[in-house]
Amino acid sequence: MGWMALAAAGLIGGCAEADGPVTAVNELASARPAERPDAGAERFGPAIDVHCLRHADWPTHPSYGARVEVRDLVVTGVKERGAERGFFAQHRTRPSWGGVFVFVGEAAPAVAPGDVIAARGVFASFGGFDRIDVRAGAVERLGRATVPAPIEVALADVAEGGARVEELQAVYVEVRDVVATRATAGVDFAVGADDDVAPRELVVTSFVAADLDPSPFVAERGQRYAAIRGVGYRAGEPGTYAIAKLAPFGAHDVFAR
Repeated sequence: MGWMALAAAGLIGGCAEADGPVTAVNELASARPAERPDAGAERFGPAIDVHCLRHADWPTHPSYGARVEVRDLVVTGVKERGAERGFFAQHRTRPSWGGVFVFVGEAAPAVAPGDVIAARGVFASFGGFDRIDVRAGAVERLGRATVPAPIEVALADVAEGGARVEELQAVYVEVRDVVATRATAGVDFAVGADDDVAPRELVVTSFVAADLDPSPFVAERGQRYAAIRGVGYRAGEPGTYAIAKLAPFGAHDVFAR
């Protein structure tokens, strides 16, 4: 579906510039003094709508490597462990194409769920997963808001090859009435639809919740779940094991029957 059809359907908003420039900046610990954006914020230009950032069909969609700024997004969860730290943020009311991962490197993310933020950095892709790299940029906390509730989605839509995998990257979603088809091995297990009408596996990963530490989600084959929540994720290198996954933020996102 092209960008005009998406806009007409109300799935995403326009790509107009966000209101006003960022003026107060909380710098990340890893930002080097010469690269601090309060000393050269013009390098990033005006803020853009997150939907424009994420949807490649928008005429003003930036290319990878572009310096970008998004603002007024709500933090839904934080990855606090490992070398790939950061946080997930999404639009308050338009989740479709409205989520993004903000990568901070090995620094401790200085945000919490419910923070409303602006992020300034480089638009990048890692293993097919979009992100804003703010190691030479900044994150600003603008206020607080209610964390958006997860949107219910069909398992087949967010599993590898599903129709909404790209749309719901970094968006907080929920699948219901699923059963484990593969037991936990390493950081992953897999689930399928409980009714088995459309057999497809969705990989559930603990990489966001626990990095490479032992998974807090210990599933046995046949274990049934009333619901599993998490963000749409993609892990691995293209052509090898980069597949769509669901990444809960913690045990509070996994509801066994």
